[in-house]
Amino acid sequence: MQKRGYEGDPGFYFWLAHAAYFSGAKEQGERAWASLVAMDPEKEGYAPWQQHYSDDVAETKELAFIEDKLASEYSSDHLFALFLISKSQYKIEILSQSDLIDLSSYTGLEKMYLAYILGHEFLMEEPLEKVFMRASEVAELLYEYVPVSVTTLPLYQLWFVLYENAINQGYQFKNPKALAAANEYLFLSAHDEPVTKKGLAEKYSMSTSTLTKYIDDLLDYLPVFE
Repeated sequence: MQKRGYEGDPGFYFWLAHAAYFSGAKEQGERAWASLVAMDPEKEGYAPWQQHYSDDVAETKELAFIEDKLASEYSSDHLFALFLISKSQYKIEILSQSDLIDLSSYTGLEKMYLAYILGHEFLMEEPLEKVFMRASEVAELLYEYVPVSVTTLPLYQLWFVLYENAINQGYQFKNPKALAAANEYLFLSAHDEPVTKKGLAEKYSMSTSTLTKYIDDLLDYLPVFE
């Protein structure tokens, strides 16, 4: 991969530095990290051989939750964890722990999502990449409308279950904002929270009929328990 060249791709140099350093090629790892810092100066001081960890309780709890999801047998949990990592103030510290993410066991979708949160720019030349980017945009829109908290984590958990099921079954995700609204509606209604289609449609600036259409779409991808 290095011989082919990935100039300008921070994610490549991030993982090359870790892979090289932890496999004994420390000088190569240092060179890769220097290239990364040249592209992204904020990474200065966060090389895998310069890890900093605090005893802050919030960090400990957040990391424990993410580790639990990464250790899950379910792909949707891995995707959920990667999303949380991308929004965490401890993103660099978490990603610097090379044992947390087992790329050898990841699905193609999980590898794409990891590349996405690391800032890889997809060329959008393949239909699959266009679908992937629309699907991934839904979580970003949810993040704008529904801040992540202890009480909203299950809402995001629901989305990544639907995300995995739908993308694996060829769904096109044509209206990310409507899908974000539909996901919120399904979550709130399932938990007997006071919610109306009209109110949620207004919140997301769309018609009630559009919201209803995408609620119906997502119902097809809810998990079925035997």
